[in-house]
Amino acid sequence: MAGQSIAAISRETGVNENVLHRWKQKMVINESGEPDNEKLLMRKRILELEMECEVLKKAALSFGRDG
Repeated sequence: MAGQSIAAISRETGVNENVLHRWKQKMVINESGEPDNEKLLMRKRILELEMECEVLKKAALSFGRDG
């Protein structure tokens, strides 16, 4: 996701662009107004894990297991 536009990330994740903009404002700016790369990386990883969980749920359902 690094280097991708908000619109591209929105399409890829299914998360509304406005939500992503709000997350970016809240999550990646530290108290001094500078970008907080640690928070940005954590949020990115959370989104990746959420996407992986959705894929696994769908796979489990397709194999006849409860999701």
